[in-house]
Amino acid sequence: MFVSIRKRSIHATVVVSMLVMVSLWLTSSSIPKLQHTNYLDSLSLSLWKSSTFDTDTNSAFNKKVTDLVHQRQKNDLEHAFWKIQTTLSKDQTDLEIPSYFFESDIGRLDVQPFDPRFTLAFYYYYMRVHAPNSPNGVQAPFHWADWMDMTVLDEFIFAENKTSCDFLDQRETEEVEAKKHNKPSKKEALDPAEFCVIDAELPFQHNDGNRLRMGFNVKNYPGRMTPEMAMIAGRSYMYTHAPPPASIIFMTDNGSYNMTTGVKQKLLHNGIVEDYLRHGKTTINTVEQFKLLNKKVPSFTDRVISDYQVNLEHKDFVSAPLQIIKDFQDLSVSRPLTRMEMNYLSSVKTSVANQNSPPKYFQEARIFNTVIGDHYDWRFFGGVKINTEEQELTLHRMVRTWLSFCRKQGITTWMAHGSLLSWYWNGIGFPWDNDIDVQMPLSDLHKLGRYFNQSLVVEDGKDGFGRYFIDCTSSITVRDHSNGKNNIDARFIDVDSGLYIDITALAVSGDATPERYLEGMPGEVKKESNKYNVNDQLQTYNCRNKHFSSLAEISPLIKSFVEGKVAYIPKRYSDILTAEYNKKGLLDKFFSRRLFMPQLRLWLHQDDLRFFLRAREQWNRYYGAKSSEASVGLTKPNIQGDLSTKEVTTLLELGEKDLMDLLLNDEILMSYAVSRDMTAFHESEIMRLLFGKSTQPLVIKAKEFPPLKYEPFLHRELSEYITYEGEVDRYIKLNEKHVVNAKDHKERSPDGTEEKLKKITTGDKNSEPDSKPKDTSGESKENNPSKPEEKAETKAETKAEVKSEDDSKKSDAEAQKNAEQEKANEKPKETPKDEPKEEVST
Repeated sequence: MFVSIRKRSIHATVVVSMLVMVSLWLTSSSIPKLQHTNYLDSLSLSLWKSSTFDTDTNSAFNKKVTDLVHQRQKNDLEHAFWKIQTTLSKDQTDLEIPSYFFESDIGRLDVQPFDPRFTLAFYYYYMRVHAPNSPNGVQAPFHWADWMDMTVLDEFIFAENKTSCDFLDQRETEEVEAKKHNKPSKKEALDPAEFCVIDAELPFQHNDGNRLRMGFNVKNYPGRMTPEMAMIAGRSYMYTHAPPPASIIFMTDNGSYNMTTGVKQKLLHNGIVEDYLRHGKTTINTVEQFKLLNKKVPSFTDRVISDYQVNLEHKDFVSAPLQIIKDFQDLSVSRPLTRMEMNYLSSVKTSVANQNSPPKYFQEARIFNTVIGDHYDWRFFGGVKINTEEQELTLHRMVRTWLSFCRKQGITTWMAHGSLLSWYWNGIGFPWDNDIDVQMPLSDLHKLGRYFNQSLVVEDGKDGFGRYFIDCTSSITVRDHSNGKNNIDARFIDVDSGLYIDITALAVSGDATPERYLEGMPGEVKKESNKYNVNDQLQTYNCRNKHFSSLAEISPLIKSFVEGKVAYIPKRYSDILTAEYNKKGLLDKFFSRRLFMPQLRLWLHQDDLRFFLRAREQWNRYYGAKSSEASVGLTKPNIQGDLSTKEVTTLLELGEKDLMDLLLNDEILMSYAVSRDMTAFHESEIMRLLFGKSTQPLVIKAKEFPPLKYEPFLHRELSEYITYEGEVDRYIKLNEKHVVNAKDHKERSPDGTEEKLKKITTGDKNSEPDSKPKDTSGESKENNPSKPEEKAETKAETKAEVKSEDDSKKSDAEAQKNAEQEKANEKPKETPKDEPKEEVST
């Protein structure tokens, strides 16, 4: 149901505005201006007029709200107010280094609990140690298992009998699901032979940095699946076949750090942790390491955009792929191209070669009987999060990091479509949205692809632990709709969930110009068959999904704030939104079962508002209880039905006392408490824009706001009562069980898998895997602090220690049995360094 708030003033404003604009239609061949039938502007004026008293940051009302928050924090009956602390503190990031790092790498477990705090702390440390002595940049080892949660693979990694690719065959399930829903099968589930390979069939040179294996290895897109299988397939690909990112970009408050990646090695084996331990430490703190890095190594700040206005030019939207290819060929004569440049050039050439019918590039997590999976990248799919609190937290942090990354790397971008509309209302994303849209000029898409494609961007370390993967399409030069398979140019993908920001570039194309840009133009222009020339002359640009904007609408971009971060917004944003959304959509304060409350500048769910209006006394008792005893026996009433127009009017006219009662609901109170400063600023900003005043005096002095939502990883940890120490203990026990099973159970391999694994592991030359940490920085041992001192114990001494421990715990018979087993499994001698090998545990 949509409840439209209609006022005579709005109708009058719209009618007058339309009459004025009609009279100003251009009849010449110059570029026409849009009709300013600004429903948005009328809407905004009516919205803020609904507020009957002051709710600014320093108002008497907000002082009462602050007092209420403090009171609720002291009597936190629901244990919920930890969510209001949205910034990081040192006590949240202090970790004890697991005991297995103090043992020899030879017998160390190959899988450990994923925790971004642990990974980031050691990479901050690594950057701090190496950056001062690395004029050509820092390079570090990398393995995806350190950067994303692979827990779903544990049951296969630690299994005695390894799983084959047949486990991933979803074709029969697809047929069953189709019959269940009385629909024909689309045949979108694939034969595992197309996307999976068993261990025994891995190429000899395959080296993914894993000592323990699962039996199956996903090597490319697996087709449509159930959510559970899609998650396993995506994680399997990242664990065994995904290449490391081209670079890792760590965001800071004023700039960034950049690190390239080297060999595939886990923190368990790459020597970084051991180097840190040489300083006598037994704990590490993520926030502390980030601060130490900031203090010792200056951030890169050369490209930061800080101007109030960003002026764009027509050439920023014109494609010239052949010139790009020529420029790079000329550049390669003077110096070798970097890996990133070669990849970019290859992408441009591929795009030109497939200009007429480019293949689909992005693959989503396709789930049976639903389109929900389309909101997730298949590789990083972490389960369905639609309409959950976790989704809200993830999208909020992702937008903030994207805006920070672009601004500090000199990349021009702005919010688009629903994301631009949500900014207009209160500067925050709609609570029902499950995706984010941004746009940029074509020239900036090329910049993104050339310098940052396949890079991993890390959230500002003072704010959180978010990690996001940049992926640019292989058809970057195709600028019209073409076959419709590649409407999105790039994605900024959350590594934990697979949720992403859709990035589209605007460019001159041959797609038909929308009628609104042709009104008042001579007939010959409208009849012109070469649509590219028309768009070029009119300076109108579109993405590959045929969303058009003109240079006059976009430029100059104006500095603003989105989700608390500095952002840039098109100058004529209201014209763009008016053209994209119909009148009803723009005038409704009620959408997706939520009402926009201008007094609080929030969208509130009708379930809460219905309870509040229709059972106020019960509401006050239920949410106003100050002790556990007082809350005993209190229940929420089962009140059904949509809000009426009269009820909506009542809500929009609530006074201070009523609002304080409404804020007795902890969730509403916390939402308002963390967002009020930012939304109050946005209200002041919008009011100036509506009256044609510059926001420069307001924006230029403003600082970025802290996160408005709790850190997602910490939220999961607290919600699920998980601790890092508890997870470490669990993995130690899993590994101990696996070792015992490996000793007591002689694995049989009817398909020859074990024999093949032995050959991959040893190179078939009776060699011993190098247990020493690798020197991955490209520096000598003397200048490489990350390379720990070599272990003094010999192989014989290590065996003696193990035997001594066994003798003290087991009977003589058991010790003899173990000795025989060790002899049978004795590792061969060292492999020549120039021969590739795969380290695999059987």
